Amino acid sequence: MKLKTVPMKKKSQNRSYFLFILLLLIPVSLSAQNSVRAGIPLYVQDNTLCLNRIFFRGERIEALAGGRKLPVTEDRGFFYIRLPLLVSSAKELRIITDDVSFDPLLTEEDLVLGFVQFPRECIEGVARRVEIDPPRPLEKLEVRMDGEKIPLYRGREDRVIFYLAYPVLSGKKESLITVKAVTRAGSAGRYTFAVKVNKGKYLKERLTLGAVYTGEDGLGRIRSFLLDYENKKVARLLKSKSGWLGDPPRGFDLPVGGRVTSPFGVIRSYNGRGYRTYHTGADIGGNPAGTPVTAPLGGEVLCAEDFYARGLTVILDHGCGVKSLYYHLDRLEVKTGESVSPGDVLGDVGTTGFSTGPHLHWEVRVNSIPVNPLLFPH
Repeated sequence: MKLKTVPMKKKSQNRSYFLFILLLLIPVSLSAQNSVRAGIPLYVQDNTLCLNRIFFRGERIEALAGGRKLPVTEDRGFFYIRLPLLVSSAKELRIITDDVSFDPLLTEEDLVLGFVQFPRECIEGVARRVEIDPPRPLEKLEVRMDGEKIPLYRGREDRVIFYLAYPVLSGKKESLITVKAVTRAGSAGRYTFAVKVNKGKYLKERLTLGAVYTGEDGLGRIRSFLLDYENKKVARLLKSKSGWLGDPPRGFDLPVGGRVTSPFGVIRSYNGRGYRTYHTGADIGGNPAGTPVTAPLGGEVLCAEDFYARGLTVILDHGCGVKSLYYHLDRLEVKTGESVSPGDVLGDVGTTGFSTGPHLHWEVRVNSIPVNPLLFPH
């Protein structure tokens, strides 16, 4: 009886060969990414600039951002430089070695927040607008001014918009800004820097007030009640979160023609006392009572009411923490809760409340801080 020899199947041979090749290629595939990076001078990953040690000889390497030195670490043949959150342009970054000094030519895509034009100096009473346009969505973004959170607002295309402002007579020479950001990948960054606060060139004036201003008008406790109600209500409205969802305000038209009879920021002394207060708005005069006052920008009417000191008053919310106020009107044309467009009549010039003659007292507030309406935003 003859035994048949059964040959090995070709399929089994091919399978063994495939497994052998696969085992050889696994280490190659695992190191492929590092091999590619080993052949390039630099790359950016997770907000970190990585410089290949092969291309940068010498013992010294420095990284500067706007003249500020950045920390540099070295590991496995690479220098690692953590990029700051706030970079205004690609030219702000500079790499210096023993052999060469150069700009890494970063793009907005390389940075967590993109390029941000953040002011390093401010003037009391002048608002500065800041926009942040992150190239990728963020999990969290926070900006603090001297420890206090600055309200952030969303603009078009997911831009983050806010205003930086310091009151007249703030007494500050410097303000500390802290920016924190967390990406959706979990990477967190923090950047702290100082903003120089300059005093504005504001005039001084001495005023002598009559009985109605000093409380000697015979109203007694009623006067205190009226002023307390008025001041608390206006303060509450100014601190309220902006609900108007229109385009972020970039500037105002004049609400009425005429001339500025008392500019913003005038530092005042009342009845021989010290210079402790200032004019929080701009007075526009030269118009007879009954002259229409119009909305200089679209917004929502937060308040249209008759107050004891401010007289007939309208307060508008324009969004992004920006609100405008109109005092001493002769009549009210709008009601609380209404929306207005630029040019809509709010009321007429008058002399109601604490007023010595027909004029419009016009204010602009940013996060409750009075700023010059004629210079908004700087």
